[in-house]
Amino acid sequence: MKKIIFLLTGVCLFTLIACGNTKEKAVTSSNQNPSLTEISVENMMFTPETITVKPNTTVKWTNNDSVEHTIKIDNANIEKNLKPSDEFSYKFIELNSYNYSCTIHPDMKGLIVVEK
Repeated sequence: MKKIIFLLTGVCLFTLIACGNTKEKAVTSSNQNPSLTEISVENMMFTPETITVKPNTTVKWTNNDSVEHTIKIDNANIEKNLKPSDEFSYKFIELNSYNYSCTIHPDMKGLIVVEK
């Protein structure tokens, strides 16, 4: 009976230690570059569609689709064509809400909110 209790205690300790290490790794990896946020253009949609970022954050769109798309940021007077595998980055400095879309495929829309 003592052997079983000892064994179960060891398994519990191992599990707690393993879970603690996994959590620490996840936190570390998510903070590698807080000033860069990525949006995938894929399956005729933006993923994520809506994001909230801090000022001076660069947002990078990557066209992972097999067709051309555009990134048009309405109140920034920006429009960029993206062929398959192309990337486009824009640094958002001012506090504001920025609607963006694909002019080739008008149903593709997104929103970037810049707040402190």
